[in-house]
Amino acid sequence: MSLSPQSLLTIRIPQSLVTIRNLFLAVLFSLLATTILAGQVCRGSAPFQGQTIHPFIRGQFLHQTTSYGGGIGVSGPRVFGDVNVERIEIEAYGASGVSVGGDAGIELPMETVQWCPMAEVAVVIGPNDIDGTGVSYREKDLALGVSVGVAANGTDHEVSIIPTGSYAHMIAHNRITASSGGSVTNDRGSDIVTLGVGFLFSQRVSFTPSVSWVESAGGSSRGFSLRITIVPGRSKPEIVDRHPTSCAGLAGSDSTVYDTAQVTERPRLRSALELTYPGMQRENGIAGRVIVEVIIAADGSPELNSAQIARKVDPRLDNEALNWIGGASYWPACREGQPVRARIAQPVDFCPQGCPRPK
Repeated sequence: MSLSPQSLLTIRIPQSLVTIRNLFLAVLFSLLATTILAGQVCRGSAPFQGQTIHPFIRGQFLHQTTSYGGGIGVSGPRVFGDVNVERIEIEAYGASGVSVGGDAGIELPMETVQWCPMAEVAVVIGPNDIDGTGVSYREKDLALGVSVGVAANGTDHEVSIIPTGSYAHMIAHNRITASSGGSVTNDRGSDIVTLGVGFLFSQRVSFTPSVSWVESAGGSSRGFSLRITIVPGRSKPEIVDRHPTSCAGLAGSDSTVYDTAQVTERPRLRSALELTYPGMQRENGIAGRVIVEVIIAADGSPELNSAQIARKVDPRLDNEALNWIGGASYWPACREGQPVRARIAQPVDFCPQGCPRPK
């Protein structure tokens, strides 16, 4: 049996329920606005770079309302998506619910700008027995929109800054059900605009705050969100060369940095992670040999603060070459039987059809 809002009020549903409903709608609008910023540059987030699964956490903060949770992002060639679970709490009424949702989108790169058409769905379960009235709340949402992001300072920096923005139109269908079985349903459309900025650290961790504005027939609202995305660690380094240099394992006391022509045995690559070829560059046929100059310490570890690109190919490939160096280890250079620091020029090759591991 369907009841009008006036009939529901006669069975002791408090007037504050309207406020609770509006607060939940505001939270859901803002949550959807946050996840509409999906993709890589589109959401100011860590690129997938061959890692197809990215866990993330996020929080939403409104007046008297907090939501928090997380999920997993997945990606294929230019297609990506999220699945997420959020807990929504209204502190003033001691009410809470759970949102389960997901989104999907397509990356449309245009030089440094990335456009992402998006679709988002979400289901809200709860709160139940609001204020002890036996009244429960449910909601289903669908949003369609587009997001855009731009790498303001490129992608070859230790910290990349990525401004983002999005627009989405959402249809929300909510149902308020009384313990007697009567219910009231409501459909409402809303327009959502979101602005944010992503801070991407070493292409591995992103921190993305954003502000969203929602306009609907019921009025306007604003929300603030934070999202943190992490690229999982790569696999254990593989052994490349099991034959150490003659001075490997000895203690070195010489702090001089030598060129490879000044040592009796040059440093040799000992182990390395699998080299990741960014999908966008591979698909577009961007390839070549990046040369990284780096000092190899007397214990065989790369001194990462000394690493610099001597020959550039592409900002993403250059940065991935630096990441690869960070996961490599070497047999040290030897001079007069002692391990010493040595500067090397390490080639890192990117080949769309595959190429030998750098030696």
